[in-house]
Amino acid sequence: MKLSLGRSVIAAVAAELGTYVVWVVVLLAAGLLFMNPSRTQWFAYFFGQSVGIFSGFVLSIFGARWAAAASRDAFASGMVVGVLCAAFNALIVAVQVGAFPPILLAGTLSRVLGGAVGGWFVYRRRGPNKPMHATCEDART
Repeated sequence: MKLSLGRSVIAAVAAELGTYVVWVVVLLAAGLLFMNPSRTQWFAYFFGQSVGIFSGFVLSIFGARWAAAASRDAFASGMVVGVLCAAFNALIVAVQVGAFPPILLAGTLSRVLGGAVGGWFVYRRRGPNKPMHATCEDART
């Protein structure tokens, strides 16, 4: 089983950074949309936590697809990206919050699921144990 560990780490870090970029954009939109500080605070609390679930899932899918494209075992590579995203997220949450609220646990699990889905997409498109760039001999068989 050949995994592209370097691509997996890069994809996981990029997915986590992208999740925080989406989170900041949502919070800035809330500040511009609601000029009332109490409404902005409610919006930021509710959507700030739920944005991590959805954006983490979607960005893990994209990262896992990119990492799995260079790997011989696409599904395993996607799972590695999902687990790395979840580990980075859990580490960041543990440093920031200390406790682990259930909504943040859902965000962490969504990253694992996103990595699995991304790896599965590549596996279904390409088939088992075939590299993305097939040689001429592979094309003849």
